[in-house]
Formats: sequence, structure tokens, C-alpha cells
Amino acid sequence: MARFVAGDRRAFDTIYEYFGPRVRAFINRYVAHPDAGDDILQEVFLKVYRKSETFDPAAHLSTWLFAIARNACIDWLRRRKLPTVSLSPTGDDDTATVQVADPAGVTPADRASTSELSTLFDRAVERLSPKLREVFLLCGVQGLAYEEAAVILGCPVKTVSSRLSRARAQLQEELGEHLGVAGERRER
Repeated sequence: MARFVAGDRRAFDTIYEYFGPRVRAFINRYVAHPDAGDDILQEVFLKVYRKSETFDPAAHLSTWLFAIARNACIDWLRRRKLPTVSLSPTGDDDTATVQVADPAGVTPADRASTSELSTLFDRAVERLSPKLREVFLLCGVQGLAYEEAAVILGCPVKTVSSRLSRARAQLQEELGEHLGVAGERRER
């Protein structure tokens, strides 16, 4: 980013190539609208291009990018007046989805089971409250550090940790029997 701010326009291409797919996957899962991903991604990187001077070199570039992406998603949802956020896969080939490892020699029955588990997982994530879902997407799926998610969400690190813990517990509770994890069902 420092190279781009200093005038190296090729550095922007490097940033886009590295972060574009991750930001696109985040956008697709956040808004779950097949036609919106490209438009929002373009909006995000246009803001990065135009507002590069606002980037704080002491911060992580990924934190800044995902904050821009999150805000763009929220703005898009507000414009569309969608009351909820869905995490259903869009079906695009370049969309990242949560997948179970596929080792060599997997049978068709194993693949069907994996596909079913992936669908169950996506549905379970959809049922998370928006605040838990948001933290889970940032930390659990995108792999951001708690500190980065806290900056993006504008909340304390302990809040991120607590929400992620609750999201994981809820997912484990819902998916435990499918994953062979023993656990007690909580009353809701």
C-alpha cells in the first residue's frame, strides 16, 4: 500500500490480486445476492484507489479493506432494504464457500455427504444473529485476528472474542450430531 500511495500504480494491481478474492468471498457471504458481488467489490476497490491517502500505514491493510467492504455491504443492504443477511452460496465459480477437506480417493458417497454438510453449515451460519454472523465471517471464515475484527466492527476485542465463542458454540450445538461431536442441547 505504501508503494501505491507513493505513486506506483502497479502496486494497486498486486493489492487487488491478493485481496480481491478474499474480499469478494466476504461480500458474497455478507449480502448473498449473486448480482451484487461484482458491483460491491468494484465499489470497494474504487474507494481504496480514491481514498488511499486515508490509509494509516501503522494499521493492517486487511483491516482497512474489510472495514471498507463491510461498510459497502451494509450500505448496499440498506439501499435494497433487505431485513436480513443470508449466507447462501451464490453459485459463482469464483465464490469461496466453506468446504470440508477432500482427500484423494474420496468416494461419491463421501462427496455427497460433504456437500450435505456444507449446506447444513451454511444454513446454521444463516441462523446466527447478525452480530454473531459478522464476527464469525471475519474471524472464523476470513481468518482475521480478533484485534482486526474489533477495529472493523468498532467494538472491544473482548466483545469479538465473546461473540465468536457464542457463534462457535451455537454452530457446534446445531451441527454436533452431523460432525460426531457430543454436546448438550441448550433450551432456547
